[in-house]
Amino acid sequence: MVETQFGYHIIKVTERNEPSTTSLAEATSAIRDRLEQQKVGTEAPKLSADLKKDAKIIYPKGKEPASRPELVLPPRVGTRPSTTLQPGRAIRPGGAPQPGTAVRPGAAPQPGAATRP
Repeated sequence: MVETQFGYHIIKVTERNEPSTTSLAEATSAIRDRLEQQKVGTEAPKLSADLKKDAKIIYPKGKEPASRPELVLPPRVGTRPSTTLQPGRAIRPGGAPQPGTAVRPGAAPQPGAATRP
């Protein structure tokens, strides 16, 4: 029996494996793969940022990307009007923004920000 932040839990052992060791020769490839993945994980974002910084994109006439407008949700009947969602303000519990609230696409609330009623 163990106690966690969610309460008490009973754990049932269904199988036991004998302890074993892995030789260096057997572990070498796994270690190499893991180190390569770590290197890719740190270097790929840097390479991507460098490529984006140095890129010059030329769009054909009439094919330029449109600016991203703000998404405005219609208000629900029986709710009071809310204000524009500003950076650093959290959305209400449950993950949905307040109805009638303007939300910038891709914007996320700051961790630990308090919600407003």
